[in-house]
Amino acid sequence: MNSDFLSKIQKFQPKFEEKLAKYTTWQIGGPAEVLVETKSSSELEEIILTCRQFGQQYTVLGGGSNVLIADSGLRGLVIINRSTKIEVLDSQNFKQMIIIPPVYGQAAQEYYTFSDLDYEENGDPVLVKFDSGVNLPYSIGWLHKNNITGLQWFAGIPGTIGGALFNNIHGGTHHFSDYFYSATVLEDGQKKEVDFIYFEFGYDQSIIRHKRNIIILDVTLQLQRGNVQKAKEVYREWNNRKKIQPKNTCGCLFKNIPPEVQKKYNFPTPSTGYIIDKVLGWKGKTLGNLQISNWHAAFMENLGGGRASDALELISQIKQEVKKKLDIDLELEISLLGFDQKDLVKIL
Repeated sequence: MNSDFLSKIQKFQPKFEEKLAKYTTWQIGGPAEVLVETKSSSELEEIILTCRQFGQQYTVLGGGSNVLIADSGLRGLVIINRSTKIEVLDSQNFKQMIIIPPVYGQAAQEYYTFSDLDYEENGDPVLVKFDSGVNLPYSIGWLHKNNITGLQWFAGIPGTIGGALFNNIHGGTHHFSDYFYSATVLEDGQKKEVDFIYFEFGYDQSIIRHKRNIIILDVTLQLQRGNVQKAKEVYREWNNRKKIQPKNTCGCLFKNIPPEVQKKYNFPTPSTGYIIDKVLGWKGKTLGNLQISNWHAAFMENLGGGRASDALELISQIKQEVKKKLDIDLELEISLLGFDQKDLVKIL
């Protein structure tokens, strides 16, 4: 790596050949060539522009969920994006955004349901601005302390605000894009404020999943000064029901199947966990130290010391068997980082 570049980033206290497994919820991943942590969107912007100045390859990680990092790790600079900055904005003259709901993925799952917890909020609207590196559970707690509601539907989901936007995460029938107002991004090094249409939101989808030249600096959400006590009750109940979800995973491996496919096979749920469990009979199937969870087959658990190569192979086996038995092409919900193209042939 360029010595002038390394000298330039010394203020960020770079670490060399740092194992990335401890920075992911799956506890899987080889070393970063160089790793730094940023503590604000301004620091993130600074280091991204420095990378561009020196032509340096980089990867940004938030909470490390929804990713599988190769055993060989990641070359270039890995940036762990962290912050605690949240700001309530003046909301007197804001324009209400047009919300286009995602196409599918909203039905209840087999193992737990949240539909009985849904309710309409009718509090006064408020705009809240978050650095992209703010932890999502921390954000929900901060909002409730400040009498603001809206994100309680995403209880039990790890990661950051930037990651939530990147993946357009869903909690039951609610998607993160439902609350999106605007964002500040770096696109090819140019800083600009962008709106809802820019992100091309879909079910577990945004434009950034396909265009890595876009970096989220901050996100403004349209929330409410609603019934905080009710929101807290919903938050606690969601967390309680989601205790069935296993630990040491990256989250759900695959997207839910579309409603027309669910209807074709008369499945009671669109969850791929149902297919892996009831159709394949693979709940508990193990490869190396990776296991399709006995609690919820949409998840793959790291039993300890799991390798990315085994996770990738088990994912491949699931995709191939579902294609063989049902002629369904399962779509990955997670991002794959650091793999050679030859490793991905059977996956993508």
